[in-house]
Amino acid sequence: MDEEKRNSLLFDDISFSRSKTYFGTLQHLRVYDEWIKESLQSLEQLRNSFTTLKAEKDPIDVDQVDKEYNILMSKYRIRFESLRKRIKDNVEEITSLRDG
Repeated sequence: MDEEKRNSLLFDDISFSRSKTYFGTLQHLRVYDEWIKESLQSLEQLRNSFTTLKAEKDPIDVDQVDKEYNILMSKYRIRFESLRKRIKDNVEEITSLRDG
């Protein structure tokens, strides 16, 4: 980022519009990070519920379900962790701009 652009992001106007923008953006990023964490927790709860219900009503190969779930979740964890890292990097950059 060139110095002129950085300076325009550092200095606020009289109505503090940049501060409001930084605050709002940081809040959105915090919420997105929470949604990602909650999504992982929900997927775990879904698997547990499915395994319990299926085992009660219908004999299944629980080991096979766990194996498939673990494959699926490893892919999602990689994607989710990548998103969380991007969010963290953006939070650090915005915080740095906000704090000067």
